[in-house]
Amino acid sequence: MKSVFGGLGGFINTVASAATVNVPDEEAVFYVTGTSTITALNGVASARGRVVWFIGADASGATQVTFTSTNQTTTAGQMDLGPYGNVTLGDRDVLCLYLAADGHWQAIAPPFYNGWGN
Repeated sequence: MKSVFGGLGGFINTVASAATVNVPDEEAVFYVTGTSTITALNGVASARGRVVWFIGADASGATQVTFTSTNQTTTAGQMDLGPYGNVTLGDRDVLCLYLAADGHWQAIAPPFYNGWGN
């Protein structure tokens, strides 16, 4: 049985922000680079039921990646960030999401601002 924390574990991947981001099944922690607004996350069906962490990655502090929330969604690829609304991550900010059985992403913890590595 696959771990809820992704595939192989132990490494941090990097994904570039874009309107739609493909979330590889190999890892559970991802640095997010760039300044795009993310409106959809693609995760493979076999990876549903896992937890993923996204970390803003720009030591200059210039990164501002926004994850767009669609409250109460059950549409695959969309994000329900609950009471946190749209979430903007700067350097070392962290967002934790759960890939639900229907394919939508659910926030399971409040965003941690400047929280990675402190």
